[in-house]
Amino acid sequence: MTASPFLIVPVALDGTSERAIQPALELARGREVRLFSWSYDEGEAAASKRYFVELATGLDGHVSVEVAHTDDPNPVGVIARAAKEAGATICMASDRAGRFGQSLAGSTGLAVLEAAGRAIFVGPHVGASGGGEHRSVLVCVDGSRTSEQVLPVAQAWAQDQRAGLRFVRVVSPGTPYPIDPPVDDDRPWTYLCGLALTAGETGGVGGRVAVLFGDAAEEIANHARNVSLVAMATRAHHGLDLALRRSTAMRVVHRAPCPVLLVRAEP
Repeated sequence: MTASPFLIVPVALDGTSERAIQPALELARGREVRLFSWSYDEGEAAASKRYFVELATGLDGHVSVEVAHTDDPNPVGVIARAAKEAGATICMASDRAGRFGQSLAGSTGLAVLEAAGRAIFVGPHVGASGGGEHRSVLVCVDGSRTSEQVLPVAQAWAQDQRAGLRFVRVVSPGTPYPIDPPVDDDRPWTYLCGLALTAGETGGVGGRVAVLFGDAAEEIANHARNVSLVAMATRAHHGLDLALRRSTAMRVVHRAPCPVLLVRAEP
């Protein structure tokens, strides 16, 4: 499985969606980043393209622009098709609120993930903490086969960026927090070390794994301060935007100081 380092960034004439551009350039590492927008009116499409071309000229990196004129009223389908046709990974901003027709807030973001299979989300706190340890991918698993579906994609990204892999598992609080791992229960630790070895991480594996205790989203976001990308699998969700934002994956997106790569888990 390839990493698809060619990234496509859905953008609109607002300040929210454009936040994903700089993180996409950093992740692409010199490869193409395509700013993608669309319009239902040819005149508006031409005006949008002029705006984004001008925006691209001021960016440091390989940036292209595509503005599609479409009759499709569903932005999810438009974005997913553009990424599929280009063989690209979507990198999009995600906020708790915003314009873009509520577009890149939880519900549409996860709908794009459902349609595309994977996407990188740039939450509102990306960049707020001054960045973390670059070229390090934090793989989040919970011990299930579902969560492990992120591993091939995470490995591909790490190999492409010459990054190290780090593994984390959060144990639900059943005892007072904070707490050290019980000395007679090393199963979560052993499990993570096994994943690290399987992924080819040799030498000092112990320093590449962490077992955390507490709320999963909070602990992952806090642990992500020293990495450049979080990777995790999530199942499809449906329903109200409020419910979507309560999913662990989107809560991580909205708290993490770095981009989050989500992979749609298959049943």
